Amino acid sequence: MSQHAALFFPILLLASAIKPDSSGRDYDQCSSNGDVHHCPEPASTSLLQADLSSKTTVVSRLALREHARGANSQKLEESCSEMKNQGSYFTVQFDVGTPPQSFDVVADTGSDSPIITSCICADKGWCKNDTGRCFKGTQDSTHTGSNTFLLKKTGDDNPAVVDITFGSGTITAVVASDRAAVGSTSTTLEESLLLMVDRRKLDIEGVFEGILGLGLPRKRDSTSQDQMMGLTEEGFLETAEVKRFSMCFNDGSRPGALRLNIPALADPLGSMGTVHWGLGMEGIRIGNAATTTPIVCGHSSGDKGSVSPCGAIPDSGTTLILGPEEQVQTVLETICDQWPRCVDAVDAASDSERAQRDWIPRLVPDALTTLATHTPKHEVLRQLLYDCANWINTSDSSGNSGVDELPTLHFDLMGKGDGERHQLNMTGWAYLTEMKAPKYGHHTKYLGGLIPVDIPEKTDQTQTVCAHAFGVQDYTTAENGPVWILGSPLFYENIVSYDMDSDPPSMAISQGDCNACEPEDGNVGLITSKTTSSKRRSSKVRVSNSPPLVRRMDVSKPL
Repeated sequence: MSQHAALFFPILLLASAIKPDSSGRDYDQCSSNGDVHHCPEPASTSLLQADLSSKTTVVSRLALREHARGANSQKLEESCSEMKNQGSYFTVQFDVGTPPQSFDVVADTGSDSPIITSCICADKGWCKNDTGRCFKGTQDSTHTGSNTFLLKKTGDDNPAVVDITFGSGTITAVVASDRAAVGSTSTTLEESLLLMVDRRKLDIEGVFEGILGLGLPRKRDSTSQDQMMGLTEEGFLETAEVKRFSMCFNDGSRPGALRLNIPALADPLGSMGTVHWGLGMEGIRIGNAATTTPIVCGHSSGDKGSVSPCGAIPDSGTTLILGPEEQVQTVLETICDQWPRCVDAVDAASDSERAQRDWIPRLVPDALTTLATHTPKHEVLRQLLYDCANWINTSDSSGNSGVDELPTLHFDLMGKGDGERHQLNMTGWAYLTEMKAPKYGHHTKYLGGLIPVDIPEKTDQTQTVCAHAFGVQDYTTAENGPVWILGSPLFYENIVSYDMDSDPPSMAISQGDCNACEPEDGNVGLITSKTTSSKRRSSKVRVSNSPPLVRRMDVSKPL
């Protein structure tokens, strides 16, 4: 089941305790995922209960609601929070508790639960804690606690413990209540705050202090999994009465921006998704948008849905653009066809392979002629991008230079309402990334003393390489056909806005600068009438040296 779960869209499982894996072994992934070098014995129910029970502040529900009333007075004003570029994802500051304890959490439109790291997890070595920050409910000699923390208890007065499964592994958390804020927008999370107490089976690199769920509000009833586990219906946005928000990313060290309580959206697209923020898609075109026809997801496509040919999920928690393997391959091959430099590379590869096919049979048995098979265009494209250091500062035969040689992609999006259409344009700068990779030396060996074979050898040096931002995930729905995940590249060139209060919930995608948050009287959380212009590109190519976060959707669900 976990292999189909989203990276940040959790499958929540009722758990009476933290359990070892089904093989009976201790978490044998711990030493290989880089989080810790040694894993102690799995937590027992009594151990966890003892830790939590001895460190729980007794706060009444009435007191929490009094705090909530104080928080509500600031809910409706527009606020802006800076988003930090962590390489493969962006984080926003999330303050929890009284006094507030701050965390950099993934701003994720693919989930709806707020999750932060508990000090129990960090103190026991069950959570990687490079920043030294973790949440403490009560005060002791090591940690400053929260005066408004309340732990959820079961009927037998034990902590409510849940297992949460992502595409990259499982965490264990306890359900709690406390004050929370993003910028100047604050609220009280009542039995909807999740505290990680064990993340040894979660395989994520880099800083990971938690998640701020910004997903589509989910309809829950008394029989839903969330209610069974004691989670309330509302996440941070719903509890804080945030009706609309927007998000955009900037390149390099410049922060992105998360704005809450923004004005009404211009030209909104009604969400077709019931599980995700989802739109319909009527085609992907490449090159001159006025003259090209859809290469995939057109109305004539064979595996289209009953409502729209394809679906699209704008997702801030995914680094890549994901789609069905056959369609992704078609897109990559068409990018090559529309890029003169790649066309020349394909011709050169064909000439080389033709000569090899003519030469090999004269020297070796027929069985070895498979060494001269045709190189697919999408593989030629990959190799050409990998070798970007040799062409990124030059011009192609059409006079385009660097990343601007690459053709623009056009996604024809549609909303739920009649006539709701939007053409999303994505340049090569958005779907190409630069990174450092090991440098290899080469020497030649001769197979059978006759056939020259290039042998790569890894060196201690690194080199600049590039890669496209496409990945494969097969997710097909009955109503919306094959689904594409539009990850970080979308947010680097657009401002993506969300309206939770419209019926249906809606989105708007607009081009423009991602303006930085403007401080007012030293308070970065408040937005003023002024904005600070911030052009999106800080370099010729977007740079990312972090492994991508790849969302794995539960493909059994509708859009």
